[in-house]
Amino acid sequence: MPKSGRTYQVKLYLSKAGHQRLDQVLHECGRLYNDALEVRKNAYRNLGITVANGRAGIVKERPAERGWPSPEQISNQLDNHAPNGKLINLGRMLTEWNATNPELKSIPRRVKVGVLERLDRAFDAFFRRLKAGEKPGYPRYRSASRYRTLEVHAGYENWLRCDEEKRKGWVAIPGLPRMEFRLNRELPEGKPNIIRITRKARRVVASLVYTVLDPEPSADAPQNPVGIDAGVTNRLTLSDGTILPGRRQDRRRIKRLQHKLSRTGVSLDGKGRRRVDVEWQKLGRKWMRPSGGRRKVAKSLAKEQQQQAESDRNAKHRLTTDLVRQYDYFAVEDLQIRNMTRSAKGTADNPGTNVRQKAGLNRGILEQGWGEIFTQIAYKAASAGKRFEKINPQYTSQTCSVCGVTDGKSRRSQAVFVCTGCGHADNADVNAAKNILSLGLKDLGGGGTLTSNGQSPGVRQGSAHRADDNRGSGAPFGGRQETRRHATKTDAQSDKNPLHWQQLVLPGFS
Repeated sequence: MPKSGRTYQVKLYLSKAGHQRLDQVLHECGRLYNDALEVRKNAYRNLGITVANGRAGIVKERPAERGWPSPEQISNQLDNHAPNGKLINLGRMLTEWNATNPELKSIPRRVKVGVLERLDRAFDAFFRRLKAGEKPGYPRYRSASRYRTLEVHAGYENWLRCDEEKRKGWVAIPGLPRMEFRLNRELPEGKPNIIRITRKARRVVASLVYTVLDPEPSADAPQNPVGIDAGVTNRLTLSDGTILPGRRQDRRRIKRLQHKLSRTGVSLDGKGRRRVDVEWQKLGRKWMRPSGGRRKVAKSLAKEQQQQAESDRNAKHRLTTDLVRQYDYFAVEDLQIRNMTRSAKGTADNPGTNVRQKAGLNRGILEQGWGEIFTQIAYKAASAGKRFEKINPQYTSQTCSVCGVTDGKSRRSQAVFVCTGCGHADNADVNAAKNILSLGLKDLGGGGTLTSNGQSPGVRQGSAHRADDNRGSGAPFGGRQETRRHATKTDAQSDKNPLHWQQLVLPGFS
């Protein structure tokens, strides 16, 4: 049976003293993260070596500066070598820091090792983006308000307990407060691989990561397959004709809080000069001292943003659960969302065009949450023993699902498709969803209209051959830009609860 990871999130309940202790631990872990980052920067700047948790190596020799030993001295110290032949690491330095910091010593070592591993992952991601030619994003120092997660990877024998009769559980990590949660659903057997404790704006949550065994997908031909086309005007369109309208996020309250935050009590230093005082923060181009009123508004804004995000995520779960219950095979588009939402502003020498229009399209794409929807369908289908495939969406919106002729002129508008070959007329998104399903079934050996690379044996000579014309391409990039329809009087009821439009009944459900 294939193995996969599952994350179960539970809400934690702490006492007032427990919240204070958790804040202290988060503060110390943030300081440890910053100290470890400073060590890594100085080690590379002065010695040319990379210092990490459990691994380190000489990159290039540099003269010893600021009290750091030379590479030759480090190589001669055999006790600094790890079993894999590497050099000094942050794990050994952590022992020295514990001896000089009693508050840090009171925190379990596994929690502190999780901080160092988090820094290692940040640097690994930095080097990966650097090699890929993306924006590198060098790891940053974490302020007290930007370090909110603790992570442990081992020693869960007595750290996580559940009482099935009382329907409750608790996380009891030595050095941390006792944190209880309600056992509203059954957790997998065994112990979790990772426990993450996160302080959010509205609550404290624990993410329990398990390794589960998924059943083998059935080898029989699917009896009720479905192809899914993603869009902005229509969030999802199914091959059976079901259309789920696009999400319209209500940002009115968020905008009001953002405007209020920009005007709320801030005291300037008069000349905009930098201050060393920790109570001063650099907001924009000036150094300001945030007032108590500003912190309250910032907290209200964070709560509102989290509430909307959680509401949308729950609606996605309801939607994807209904889909997995109804269908037994899923073929979806393999969308490159990061490339689709890339900015069109260009550079100073070569500025882009239609930048604001492309920015609006990017917001519309990100509001739909295609990536999270497809991820939920994938793991829920795997748990149910059903198949999930990602299909190349190229030419699926330009190809006729009846005769297989590909012609860009067949796509008359965002919603109208009329084949120039056979005259077949259909909703453009439904036609694309049928092509996606046809490609997926062909991969299973069940036939299909298009080939695996998105081409069709019946391509018309002289037809427009370009990428899918309604995804990730604004007007300046040669594609057709989707526009969101204007609100009408009939939308008054839906605008009151814009985040719950997904609660519509799918075919086969009452």
